[in-house]
Amino acid sequence: MDQRVSSYSYLTLMNPNAEPLAWLIDTRDLLQEQIFDLSPNEGVLGQNQEVSIRASFNPYKSGEFLQFADLYLDGVLSKSHLRVKFKGEGVFPKITFDRREIILPTVPLNVLSKCVRF
Repeated sequence: MDQRVSSYSYLTLMNPNAEPLAWLIDTRDLLQEQIFDLSPNEGVLGQNQEVSIRASFNPYKSGEFLQFADLYLDGVLSKSHLRVKFKGEGVFPKITFDRREIILPTVPLNVLSKCVRF
């Protein structure tokens, strides 16, 4: 059963130049493991325009993950202008208490209750 929970960060690209700027982030390596994802990963920015890119982290197991993606400008795929680093740590959700045993009160379904521990 694959239950992934995504977390997101945002990257912003801005074009301060007078000429339009085509950009592309090569996500082929990211797509192989499907741990990191970018949306959108290409486009054209007009003068003084900016774009917000959503970077998703979708770990399928616990551990540290590190991947890279290259940013290309103006269709020149022979030279990367920037190498973007994606780093994340996946952990299984857990709850810990300072007591070995906690006895919670019985509560009927669909009834809101509170319990205060001292």
